[in-house]
Amino acid sequence: MTGVARGVALLVPAVLTAVPAPGTDYGDCLELPGEEVLFSFFVPSGGEVVSILHSPAGDYVACRLGAPDAIELEFPEPSPASWGCFEYAWYMRPGMGGANMGMDLNRLAFETDGLRYEIYEDREEHTGSLIGLRVLSGDVVLADMAGDTATIAGSLLPFRFELGDRLVSSAGTGTSQLP
Repeated sequence: MTGVARGVALLVPAVLTAVPAPGTDYGDCLELPGEEVLFSFFVPSGGEVVSILHSPAGDYVACRLGAPDAIELEFPEPSPASWGCFEYAWYMRPGMGGANMGMDLNRLAFETDGLRYEIYEDREEHTGSLIGLRVLSGDVVLADMAGDTATIAGSLLPFRFELGDRLVSSAGTGTSQLP
């Protein structure tokens, strides 16, 4: 059983039902032929990949979790409306020395079946990079799975600069916009 499954399967087994169709050829980042990887990383504790992908034409965006031979979650179904299923938030503070270290925090979130999934990519001046996936039910964190920073492909930053206008909400400034 993988990390997401260990973290939430007993609570919401219906969430983890996506199974690759026979003959589906997923790449290492869970991409299908013709898709582009926006952000992807490996979660060592669960032995799975978390990926945000989109069609090159921008027709859809999707999140997939699992392995190339065992997709645990795919959200949402690929369609132009998929962009409206995601929220992006960010907070950035330049380094000022001392306790005021520079940071750049990024969150891409979606909700399905009563759970909130938050994919994070954080960079802090003194502590380095942190990536991962949090699964929440209301304010309760059901799972917080750290990703391996050596496996990062892409970034969440395109949602701030090029893709944010397609999402249901995209907020952030030099003041906190994160929950």
